[in-house]
Amino acid sequence: ITIGTVLATSSCGFVAAGRLFYSLRQFRKALVRSLGLIAHTLSPFAITRDGIQWDVFIATKLSEADGAPSRDLSIAENIYASLSERGVRVFFSPRSLELNGVSAFKAAIDDALEQSDVLIVIGTSLVHLESRWVRYEWESFHNEILSGNKPTARIFVLVEGLQPKDLPRSLRQVQAFYYPQDIERLCGFVSNALAQRTAAFRPGERPP
Repeated sequence: ITIGTVLATSSCGFVAAGRLFYSLRQFRKALVRSLGLIAHTLSPFAITRDGIQWDVFIATKLSEADGAPSRDLSIAENIYASLSERGVRVFFSPRSLELNGVSAFKAAIDDALEQSDVLIVIGTSLVHLESRWVRYEWESFHNEILSGNKPTARIFVLVEGLQPKDLPRSLRQVQAFYYPQDIERLCGFVSNALAQRTAAFRPGERPP
């Protein structure tokens, strides 16, 4: 065995070891990201002592007519992440229904609307805001406020490419925000609304 053979063998061994180390490091990074995402995603699902599972409900059009993901969905994902990072318990159907394994879609939607004290309506077009499920969600929530069943509830609208005057009549009267420049403002308004709800009821008392 020549010195050249030994060096060549050692070199191959170092290369292989280096590749293995790089692969393990990449795997570790991916694992950390995945665990972080799982923790972030599951955190809003804890039912606290007040008996409420959800603080905020996001209403938005998830797909286009051809089945492709909508622009609204992408915006809603960002808002969901921003609020969840602040500890807000957010109902967002693509995440919430899948993780909870809920098959009774309408019942789950109604239950989340009942519990939530803030509704965020996200839209990039009037057609999306007027679509069947989106309209059902914001209209039923609005009716609950008008009837006095949700005295501390608030509705916020986040739009892209729309003006308040373009919104359905009931939504023109609520606080509107523009994406993406108003994300922080929206999160601030949501936090304030939830704080007012907490102050309106005694500790441990579930809002009606």
